[in-house]
Amino acid sequence: MDLMQFDNGIAQVFVRCIEKGPGWVVFQPGVPAPLPGELPLYLSRAVEEWLGEHQDVRVRATLGVVAGGNTSTIHLWYDSTASS
Repeated sequence: MDLMQFDNGIAQVFVRCIEKGPGWVVFQPGVPAPLPGELPLYLSRAVEEWLGEHQDVRVRATLGVVAGGNTSTIHLWYDSTASS
């Protein structure tokens, strides 16, 4: 599990990136979590940062889980494009 740290100008917020299986990662709020209205922004930033660090993947599918009108979790499935 990776813990991504962001600064919202007031406090540090965290997003967890959890490897659930081969080709499947989940992005969830960490502790302390962003405010619910800010959570979709930080989840998006975490996905963008993760993709920048893993340039040898092709996203196959994503699934955003919504709670209270805000994205609360992002599932991402991918294939590796690295040559064997």
